[in-house]
Amino acid sequence: MLFANTSISINPTLYRSLPYDTARDLAPVVFLSASPNVLLVQKALNVAGLPQLIVLAKSRQQPMTFASVGKGSFHHVSMELFRIAAGVELLHIPYKGAAPAMLAFLRGDVDLYCSDLPGAIGPIRNGDVLPLAITSARRAAVLPDVPTMAEAGLPGYAAIGYVGIMTTGGTPRDVIAKLNSVINEVVREPEFSTHFAALGYEMTGGTVQDFATFIRDDTARYARLLKALGDVIE
Repeated sequence: MLFANTSISINPTLYRSLPYDTARDLAPVVFLSASPNVLLVQKALNVAGLPQLIVLAKSRQQPMTFASVGKGSFHHVSMELFRIAAGVELLHIPYKGAAPAMLAFLRGDVDLYCSDLPGAIGPIRNGDVLPLAITSARRAAVLPDVPTMAEAGLPGYAAIGYVGIMTTGGTPRDVIAKLNSVINEVVREPEFSTHFAALGYEMTGGTVQDFATFIRDDTARYARLLKALGDVIE
């Protein structure tokens, strides 16, 4: 099985060719949870909110830098959407994964990092980083005091990733149905959902068809989005 994320939706447009065909080689099992990111800013920049950050970014002669877990990742795309919505210049610094990106941010190598919630909650609670806004349309239950991008000053901004379970294409439907059933049982267990809620995942579950429809629509949405971003992503 595959612990799938937003890259499943992004990759078909991001890459000219893939060593797999999403529709043929992968089979949706169950949607697990939405997965928004949170915009982190260096404390040394001394900004108290998103409007101040935007003003500061526009006033600097050199563009602010931001980390991501790789070119075309959801971390990257969410920041390109921020750049466009805020009307600021930013310099993308890609790293090979979430751990190197967060480490670079904690060292002060970059000004901004739009992190996934599980990777950001610890540093936020330790006071090591300053969270400015959540990328989703509603606040994250695990960070109730952090506003959404729209609430913080960018009306209409909403970007959200996801996690789910997939398996090998061609797997018999009855096997997929069984997997979906037992995973949904686990998702509904209070201890399980409470544990993952603390990490920023609000588990929802659902049917196989729900996830298949979601992936189809999300892939089409990212195709439109990446086309609009053009050579910034290519």
